[in-house]
Amino acid sequence: MHADAAFVIRRAGPANDADILPLLQEAVTAIPDVWYTACQREAWKALFTPELLAECLRPEAHAVVAHAGAHLVGFACLAGAEVKMLYVHPTVQGTGLGARLLGMLELEARRRGVNRLHLRASANARAFYERRGFLQDTTAQAPTSCDCAGNVLCTWLAKSL
Repeated sequence: MHADAAFVIRRAGPANDADILPLLQEAVTAIPDVWYTACQREAWKALFTPELLAECLRPEAHAVVAHAGAHLVGFACLAGAEVKMLYVHPTVQGTGLGARLLGMLELEARRRGVNRLHLRASANARAFYERRGFLQDTTAQAPTSCDCAGNVLCTWLAKSL
């Protein structure tokens, strides 16, 4: 895979199942130790289950995939007013793909009448979302961790659309 590859983005479906989970695993594995320890990354990766993926592939959710040639390099999921997932392969980080995927989710949210979008941002992704207008969500009632054990701390962010 090359960072300068052209990306083809389309709606995700069950046919993508086999490729999405490995993409998520690779994206988390590549996060530097400065953000999360190996133990935290392993706990995070354990959250990526077929059941979690099935939530994103339900008809009422909206999930998109990005390909560079034959390689799956991006996945993003909107469920209601929440960005549930947005991951890009480490080889294409910094190419604008994440921003394109987020933009597509924002457009879909507006189309569905959502006026405020929420997400849980990991420490390594928080600045990415803040550059795109997300602010800390002081109204969030849910825990500020990505898993029940609190192994992967996240911050709830929100953006008015």
